[in-house]
Amino acid sequence: MYWPRINADISRTTAFCEICLTYRPKQQAGKVGVDLFECNGKNHIVITDYYSNYPEVATLQSTSSRAVIAFLKTVFARHGVPNELFSDNGPQFSSCEFEAFAKEWGFHHNTSSPNYPRSNGLAESSVKIIKGLIKKTHDGKEDFHKSLLIYRSAPLQNGLSPAQMLMGRRIHTNLPMHDNLLKPKGTVKVTQAKEKEKVKQKERHDKSAKHLPYLKPGDRVRLLDYSTGTWTQQGLVQQEVAPRSYLIQTDRGATLRRNRVDIRLQTNSSETDTQPPVVTNTRSNKDCQSSLNTTDSGQTVPSSPAVKHRPSRMVKPPERLIETC
Repeated sequence: MYWPRINADISRTTAFCEICLTYRPKQQAGKVGVDLFECNGKNHIVITDYYSNYPEVATLQSTSSRAVIAFLKTVFARHGVPNELFSDNGPQFSSCEFEAFAKEWGFHHNTSSPNYPRSNGLAESSVKIIKGLIKKTHDGKEDFHKSLLIYRSAPLQNGLSPAQMLMGRRIHTNLPMHDNLLKPKGTVKVTQAKEKEKVKQKERHDKSAKHLPYLKPGDRVRLLDYSTGTWTQQGLVQQEVAPRSYLIQTDRGATLRRNRVDIRLQTNSSETDTQPPVVTNTRSNKDCQSSLNTTDSGQTVPSSPAVKHRPSRMVKPPERLIETC
């Protein structure tokens, strides 16, 4: 059976059901551990997710509360704010500044027992692993970040890697892997939605766009100068190097690559892409002579100039309105 808002009603019922609350499955831990350590003369910080064992590492220029908070903000902005942060009792974490940070960002800060840092076991274990990676890559002159990538993508005892448990997908490494294994769940649905959006964007674009003619090698063109908004540069088309992308040899000897929208075709020294044609009067020479006025000194001057009807079109008056001698 079904009724409107059935899912909401079921959720509301189970939320207040005592038996459901008693036997509900264990919720996923939203807890991370953080610790500082020194290796090869540099200070480092590592934060590890308790659920996935996924580590985030950084080198600190300072071990102050401000530096630690700045690093934690970048991690929280990338992965989300945890429910609980576990650390030792170092001065960086026991300061008023860190207390204000925890309150502002809405997470609970727990610390290990004094003189017993092993209570922060996950962070201590992560420090040991990361220290080993740093020393091995330093002595072997290898890339530390590549080793960190391998550690994050290596399956644990449960068969899943830290990246899979944290992100819900495998991450690509230098090891060969079929592309289908890198696709997260729901990829087909997301791809179809993106394709539909591309079709809609193309339809909206085509409504206001027009087709520009294909350019051939040797065509005389002008190029748009974005700094001035003018079509000052001129040159010849060399070749089409990609769809609607051309190499232009300018009159100054430079070779430029431009998109077709920034190229204006010239035919007989007149542009044909963007300017509408000018309406001209095709009268005979005799008619043209009749439109000239003669002054007292015998000089011949043209009659009244053409009337500018619209900004982009020149229009001359009809012949019946022109006085003839």
